[in-house]
Amino acid sequence: MIIKNKKSTTALILISTVLLVLFIKSGSQFKSIASKHAQKLYLKYSYSSVDDYRIASYSNDEMDQLRRNLSIHFPYKKNTDEIPRNIWQIWKSDDVTTLDQGLQNLIHTWKDQENFTYTLVQDTKLGEFLHDTFIDTAPAVLEALDKLPEIILKTDFARYLLMFVYGGVYSDIDTRANQNITSWLSYNNTITPDLPNQIGLVMGIESDRDEKNWYRDSMARRLQYCQWTLQSKPGHPMYRELIARIVDITLNGYDTTNQILHTKDGSKFDLKKSSSTRLSGILQWTGPGVITDAVFDYLNDVYKTSEFLDPELDFKNDKMIDPNRKLNLFSKVKYEKLRGYIHNGYDPIERPWGWQNLTKQEKPILFDDDVLLLPRKSFGNIDGGQLDYVKHFFKGTWKNN
Repeated sequence: MIIKNKKSTTALILISTVLLVLFIKSGSQFKSIASKHAQKLYLKYSYSSVDDYRIASYSNDEMDQLRRNLSIHFPYKKNTDEIPRNIWQIWKSDDVTTLDQGLQNLIHTWKDQENFTYTLVQDTKLGEFLHDTFIDTAPAVLEALDKLPEIILKTDFARYLLMFVYGGVYSDIDTRANQNITSWLSYNNTITPDLPNQIGLVMGIESDRDEKNWYRDSMARRLQYCQWTLQSKPGHPMYRELIARIVDITLNGYDTTNQILHTKDGSKFDLKKSSSTRLSGILQWTGPGVITDAVFDYLNDVYKTSEFLDPELDFKNDKMIDPNRKLNLFSKVKYEKLRGYIHNGYDPIERPWGWQNLTKQEKPILFDDDVLLLPRKSFGNIDGGQLDYVKHFFKGTWKNN
């Protein structure tokens, strides 16, 4: 529900306050009823969401308005509609006949998928392609896309925008589709075959390093999600928050004069070509670092909010299908204490979902009927039989450009 005026906002605050006061002063039975009602009113006010998902506690600032606009113009609700049969790729030119034959063959594994609409977007025309979509609804998105100083940053951001606006599958041109996409679990849900298929977001693990030096080769997270292949229904709230974060850090955290990126945690990255922090900055800004954080934050928000609104709900048992739980995955971890606050800041109350829940994952997890979390073998270059969907050949040259 969107709060449309100050009177509505004030009324909700007063109602919540009265209920909370009654909760403190009344008997135990009334305490429980008042508490639940107050919590629901508080959440409706503080999250200001137009759909079933509450992504972040909004404040009255520029990014709040962006989130609201994206929520209004791209609403999302769990449904049984099929993920759109779109395939998206981005390259320097819309003519791929000049590429080596190996890359052309990889592209055809996507382009030749039956009953899918294939679109190749030229990277220098990304702003033009997305202009009409955002110029009136969320112009800050276009401003951020234009301000991003490197093509790799723009193409990273654009793939998220394509998923959010149109949905379907995105995959880099140096990837190979190993099978017909309609055989993927997102279209052929064998996890809960007796229930309606409501899968709206698919994420696959890129890397899961149980090592002391997991950060070698500029790895952004101990366990990180892949963004060379993505799949989603349009409007998914995880992408909404991801887009808002990238817009925020681009417009408010990047100094174009000195080419310095300032992140929310106080880190600084020099984006100059000769800088030793350039690569890490890119990975944190638009790459696997930021999308992995957005995925985990989304899982935590849905998990906690669902149980907050319904204290009787046992989310893990009622809203998740996780065949990995019996494996006691965390017991297999060799290096529990890892470098970096991002991975050591696990809190079973405030942040119950982290890498600890998913490391060593072997089978797909269905979260809230909506989010399909694939093990590394699906997108992460491990032979996985029926779950081996994509292979990445790492032919991209952006790290050296």
